[in-house]
Amino acid sequence: MVDKANCIRPVSESITDYFVSVTSGIVTLYSGLDRQVIDESADASTIIQHAIDLLPTHGGKVSLAAGEYNLNQTIRIVDKHGVHLEGAARGIWCYQPVGKRPGAVLQSEKSIDLVDIFGKNIRIVGTTISNLYVVGSGRNNGKAGIVMRGNMDLSTLYNVGANNCGIGFHFQDDCSMMADYSIDASQVYFCDPQQNGIGMRIDQAHYLKIVGGEFSDCSEYGIFISGKDENSIVSPKISSITAVRNPKAGIYIGKYADDVTITGGCDAAGSSQGSGIIISGEGTTHAPRNVIVSQVHAYNNSHCGILVEDGKNIIIQGCISSVHEHKWVPAPTAKKINQQYGVKICRGVANVVVNGCITYGNAMGEIVDETETARIS
Repeated sequence: MVDKANCIRPVSESITDYFVSVTSGIVTLYSGLDRQVIDESADASTIIQHAIDLLPTHGGKVSLAAGEYNLNQTIRIVDKHGVHLEGAARGIWCYQPVGKRPGAVLQSEKSIDLVDIFGKNIRIVGTTISNLYVVGSGRNNGKAGIVMRGNMDLSTLYNVGANNCGIGFHFQDDCSMMADYSIDASQVYFCDPQQNGIGMRIDQAHYLKIVGGEFSDCSEYGIFISGKDENSIVSPKISSITAVRNPKAGIYIGKYADDVTITGGCDAAGSSQGSGIIISGEGTTHAPRNVIVSQVHAYNNSHCGILVEDGKNIIIQGCISSVHEHKWVPAPTAKKINQQYGVKICRGVANVVVNGCITYGNAMGEIVDETETARIS
């Protein structure tokens, strides 16, 4: 007869290789199988890194109990497949002082990237970060909450918050890598990289999917997409996200971006210096191409709801671009500035279709086509 009392474990134990907790400033590493103590330290960086280093090349899971983990150095996941770093839950740090932040929080007062995921010598597959918050030392520190770089496939960020960082999430084009590397098929689900310098910066990504989440209240941009060379940015898909109150733009699509889709009820609003969505070649000859903007609300920005400065093969369909009363995203009328244009297409843009959009309340014009060739209906 099977003794079920002894053979059945809680799911959280059975799937965790290593478990980390923090009590009164002491961080402890346990075996996930039997909760035997492996290591202890006042330095959370040392303990969490130890847990990751103990994982084999094919990876495994490190679980963090609720608590605040103060990092003195970057946590690195390098050349390991299938590593899953999971917090107990995710709170909202900005409403809670240090010492009272709910959920699992990685935080640092140092100017460092908090988590670095790097496919250096091999193509790593299946890295996952979930259910935690990362909090940096300041919006101007130039460092990221989470960096993904090198050669990797099928990485996932799920229910992760990033605050007070130079960049919340950075998909980085790493110049140290050989020419044939790529960051492929990554997924960002229901994450909140808000109140950073830039919420999410994408320098290199193929077939990236961003679904849901809050990319708001940053110092510059909610999402900034700009490649460094041909094939840097291929087919990113952005759906159902909120990017409001970012001074320069909610979503910026820059040079070398190809096959970009923004759809599914996204909000791009409240830019006090620029536009809700900007499509731009950044003054280069490498303008974005094959861009679809659909079912987006772009409102109460200072310049345009949707601004197409440069590009080729652009579709803007089923969007609302307006100035209207809104409790959480007021129009910048206090500065005597209203959104100037609903949709503006600048000279030099080729092959533009604007279809089924509603624009109203814009001070200088609803849909303005400087090319005089756009198909507007």
